Amino acid sequence: MAPRAGEVKAQRSTPRRPRGSLNREDIIAAAFELIAGEEGVDGLSMPRLARHLDVGVTSLYWYFRSKDDLMAALTEEGADRFYQLLPDYRGRPWDEHLSCYFRDFRQVFRDNPALCDLIVLRAPMQARSPEAVRRFFTLLEREISALVQAGFPVAEAVDAYMTLSVYTRGCVLNERLFTAAEEQLDRGGYRAPRPDLDPANLPVMAEAARYWAPSFATDEKFEAGMGLIIDGLRVRLAQLTAGAAQA
Repeated sequence: MAPRAGEVKAQRSTPRRPRGSLNREDIIAAAFELIAGEEGVDGLSMPRLARHLDVGVTSLYWYFRSKDDLMAALTEEGADRFYQLLPDYRGRPWDEHLSCYFRDFRQVFRDNPALCDLIVLRAPMQARSPEAVRRFFTLLEREISALVQAGFPVAEAVDAYMTLSVYTRGCVLNERLFTAAEEQLDRGGYRAPRPDLDPANLPVMAEAARYWAPSFATDEKFEAGMGLIIDGLRVRLAQLTAGAAQA
């Protein structure tokens, strides 16, 4: 027997959160749950977040005036989480400090794509939140100070940090892009063609193919690239030290 109209309505209705139980912290936590899912930051919307929380969408606007306001709050929370996940390596030799720090820096983003989306892919959003900027600068103060204490001028300490930061973030993003492309090819049953590396025509690349990593972001290649940068910084610090001694 077909259900009555009233029964249909009862079956379709979903229980809402008790009045007064919603708060800003719960909204931010729920938003992180959503962006950590398959749809990521791009899939986040106020209506979808409201459904996830079992509240009316207007309830969210009591706490956040717009999605941009919510994204600024998520960026602030992301900055806190990022800071907490990175150990403090001060006290170690500066080069060991850098190696350990950026190795963990990379792993945090690999393990937490939502943080990567907020902090790396949407870096301009940070400018909309002075609090997020302050939190990131707190981390930079810690890390760049370690380089200054090792003997680098502030300007070169900034360049050193930013070079390793951009390199590390680039490796993470390239790995994600390459993995997504591979998955798409696999779903379509395609395989990337192998180039014809005839030693007679391409002698260097025929040899280089033995060391090539298509994603440019394997653990081995990441370590090799980071080692090259830090080796260059060691040479630069020795030059600065020698110059200071002569002066």
